[in-house]
Amino acid sequence: MLNFLPVPFYVFTSISIASSGYFHFEKFEIINFVLGVMLGSFSVFYLYIVSFKMIEAKTTFLMKNINNIIGSITGLIAAFTVFKLMYN
Repeated sequence: MLNFLPVPFYVFTSISIASSGYFHFEKFEIINFVLGVMLGSFSVFYLYIVSFKMIEAKTTFLMKNINNIIGSITGLIAAFTVFKLMYN
């Protein structure tokens, strides 16, 4: 399925750049623009994949040890509260 949302963005971008005089609607420049969009999109999506894999590796540690982490925090709060009740 084709995503039509970027079409108005690229139309506006190309017209804005053309009106500034930086872009001319010639075959070579259009091919360069399309290649730049493709390489940029591929790079960003690849970085998303790498980032999410790193985040996924870190969340597995948290998911395995979440009970110990919550228990430790609760134990520290309980010890602090007992200490505060005894010496206050």
